[in-house]
Amino acid sequence: MKHPDPQHIYCQFITERLLIEHVDRACFNIKATPVFTTQLLELLTPSATKELPSDWQRLTTADRVEQWWQDRLAESTVLLVKKRCSEAFIGLIFLYDSSSPKIENTDIHLGYLLKESTWGKGYASELLAGLILWCEQQGNINSLIGGVSPQNKASIRVLEKNGFQRDSLGECANANYFFTRKITNEC
Repeated sequence: MKHPDPQHIYCQFITERLLIEHVDRACFNIKATPVFTTQLLELLTPSATKELPSDWQRLTTADRVEQWWQDRLAESTVLLVKKRCSEAFIGLIFLYDSSSPKIENTDIHLGYLLKESTWGKGYASELLAGLILWCEQQGNINSLIGGVSPQNKASIRVLEKNGFQRDSLGECANANYFFTRKITNEC
């Protein structure tokens, strides 16, 4: 389902262990939630951000994190990833609608971050599988596209496990790899 803002997508879903919640940009003010700022600082560690864009690195102060958060909300749809059993925050998903408003089926670029303490426990695969299922149920999504650093072998495996195929066009030695997952619409 499209959010009224054509650049943003309304998305929520549940998996076996995860609750993925849409962040309402109009209502979510990070300055009013210092606990969430602390949670973001715990998420955006040097290990988690080392292969990401430079403005995603060295986020060590509340002010920097707040600005980073506002920038993400302005440019993408942001989803909170929580554990279902405790509703503990463990990560974020970012969705970018890359299609022209006149095209019926849309292509969505995605990114995700999970807290280091959750790595290697299957959460990334589970959240991508849930996102794919959600996309299939929408009936208007053509594909999901994810970029990943060639050094991030774990994320490459997660994408491949979930049916993403590596694109070979436009690759250079130091560039990210791009993976596409075609969506089979159920509607």
